[in-house]
Amino acid sequence: MRHIINICMKLLVNGCSFTHGHKDYTGKHNRDPAEWVWASRLGKHFDSCVNLAWRGTGNGRIARETINYLSNVPDPDNWLIIIQWSNPERFEWYNKEFKAWVSALPNRAVFESRHLGKYAINQLTKIHRKYCVPYMGEIREDDVKLMEEMQHMLVLQQYLKKRGFNNVLYTGMDKWCLIPTHIDGYYNNGEKTFMSAGSPNNKTILEMSKLFDFTKYVSAISSISRGHRESEEDAHPNDIGHELFYEYILEQIKINYKTSVYDFLV
Repeated sequence: MRHIINICMKLLVNGCSFTHGHKDYTGKHNRDPAEWVWASRLGKHFDSCVNLAWRGTGNGRIARETINYLSNVPDPDNWLIIIQWSNPERFEWYNKEFKAWVSALPNRAVFESRHLGKYAINQLTKIHRKYCVPYMGEIREDDVKLMEEMQHMLVLQQYLKKRGFNNVLYTGMDKWCLIPTHIDGYYNNGEKTFMSAGSPNNKTILEMSKLFDFTKYVSAISSISRGHRESEEDAHPNDIGHELFYEYILEQIKINYKTSVYDFLV
């Protein structure tokens, strides 16, 4: 028995470099989503594939750009949405002068806007180093990061539900990008979690977690591609790693949406 995905279905994915593609085989960064990433391989089964992912992005951008795109989509029943959540460490800010969103990573700033020149990038980088880096390292505690990320996730979840996008799966860059990891760590004393011991925010985090539909969550990319990374220093999946996650997510679609997404051919 072999299976194909209903050709009437369209695919939308969003995430960071784990979904957009980190580098090509020459070591250069790609502007467009790479053909060899798991999302592009999966997209070949669909009538169309929209990949909104961008390297270095945070969950605020993932939620915002997904909503912006889907706000113009009239046929939610014909779409499968796969969201790859990113690192809670990341956040983004908007600069009015250069009309640009900036993704703030602990070690650098990342720019998606195509119109930015060298002067703008240099100025935004200076702002990032002066204000964002200290905020990320000294002020923004782990439990606050987690609460902020949960807000982005819930906004997108509720939007998709309200609009009728019922074919949805959520994954993550790694397991620390998924809320259940932190909740499980909190209840299993000694496990790593962003929920600080004795934090007054823990009760709020636990209450917020009850609003999530974790039935739509699957394993993180790094958990499936484990052992197949670009290098010892670089956790991005290599070609084999992307193939493994592609096969895994295809099976998850079959399990979760057998009647709405899959047709079976004998």
